Amino acid sequence: MNIDTVRDLLDTGAAVAPHGRDSKPGLHAPGRAVRASSGILAYHPEEFVFTAKAATPISEMVEVLANRNQHLPVDPPFAHEGSLGGLVASGLSGPGRFRYGGVRDFLLGIRFVDGQGAVYRGGGRVVKNASGFDFPKLFVGSLGAFGLLLEVTFKVFPAPQARRAFYLETPDFATAHQVLIRLANRPFDLEALDLLAPRRLYLRLAGRATAIDKRLRALTTELEPFGEVQEAPLETDPARMEGEMLVFLPTAPSELANTENALSSILDQRRYQAGGTGLWGTLPESRRPELARALGDHGLTALVARGRTGPWLGIPPKGEPFFQRVKSVLDPKGRFPNPFKVTHAT
Repeated sequence: MNIDTVRDLLDTGAAVAPHGRDSKPGLHAPGRAVRASSGILAYHPEEFVFTAKAATPISEMVEVLANRNQHLPVDPPFAHEGSLGGLVASGLSGPGRFRYGGVRDFLLGIRFVDGQGAVYRGGGRVVKNASGFDFPKLFVGSLGAFGLLLEVTFKVFPAPQARRAFYLETPDFATAHQVLIRLANRPFDLEALDLLAPRRLYLRLAGRATAIDKRLRALTTELEPFGEVQEAPLETDPARMEGEMLVFLPTAPSELANTENALSSILDQRRYQAGGTGLWGTLPESRRPELARALGDHGLTALVARGRTGPWLGIPPKGEPFFQRVKSVLDPKGRFPNPFKVTHAT
């Protein structure tokens, strides 16, 4: 959809809902679906900068970067079906967040249409950029509330020479949680550290192939009292978890036991990723009310990535006052979605 078409639609007063490639239907809001164009605009491997239109498939970026031995380190979830604009708007990262950080740490610039049809560019196509109003950071996790993303620019990095992943089977959740906290505070330089509830840890090492063997020996010695380290597949995209609904919850490593007690009977699969700072879970649609009640009772928030209801379950996420101030500037007439107005508290 071109910019003039978007402006004409905004002029009608219609509610407008940005869509990427429909990989996360739980985030869709009511309104006329609008989509940006796709296509790579610029890639400078020597400068580690990649720019593309917002609807460009994540998989296309991954392939192009891999051809130059580079990557976007956040392990983009929904990499097989999602768009780069959707990656930014959802703010969701994969297991690589443990070592490298999240989407906001790699987003250099954006171009977007606001609720009044004005086109803005924030940030830039260079790693060092003069500071101003930080539009790129505001759009990470905004769920399409501030406008339609047209272009995104990321800084990228050299890909590791080698990667190896491993499972550690522990006796129970308490032991797995104990080991996760221990490893998160030890100098093993893990690329990923996830807890696949109830008792399996997923560990990933990356770097020079010869160095990985040495690091693995040290890691195996550390973990010997808790179980046997076994080779595991590298595939870690949470979008591959099976279930009608797929939700993501921000979590605190120290609170995982309480979270597990509250949700283990509701969520069929539970993956505490990035050292326990986030939880991906699946469940049937029929348990949505049960999940919403449990989240509300325990003061938790969940983002519905896949499912018929969304975007939020449980208590509203923090930051609503600031969010509303930004929205009043970029979308004063409320043409784009307001996620806080469709929060499902029950």
